[in-house]
Amino acid sequence: MPDTDLWIIGISEESTDRSLGTFLFRRAKVSATTLRSNITGFVDALSEAMADVPQALSGYTMESVQVIAEISAKGKLSLLGSGGEAGGKGGIIFTFTRAKPPSDDADRPELPDGHRS
Repeated sequence: MPDTDLWIIGISEESTDRSLGTFLFRRAKVSATTLRSNITGFVDALSEAMADVPQALSGYTMESVQVIAEISAKGKLSLLGSGGEAGGKGGIIFTFTRAKPPSDDADRPELPDGHRS
């Protein structure tokens, strides 16, 4: 099966002036395989960066983290920092929700009334 291409309108990597609000956009085809590889690398790096984030801090818990990635015209992903929204509104939003530990109740059969035995 041939690789599928996606059209991406992204920031041109040839842009030399990166001052606030000065970005050149271009439209380009990117293969799904290239984009998948770039997304996997980006998510793997985020996973490593967040590995030591505590589950609870000062009585508060963090259930999810939302990260916005900007996509270049070549399919490369970059974090949008504060003020990054001036560069463009497009991108990918990743929402990572903390996995819940399995409960001890999971091993007990559920009764018809919805309770566990």
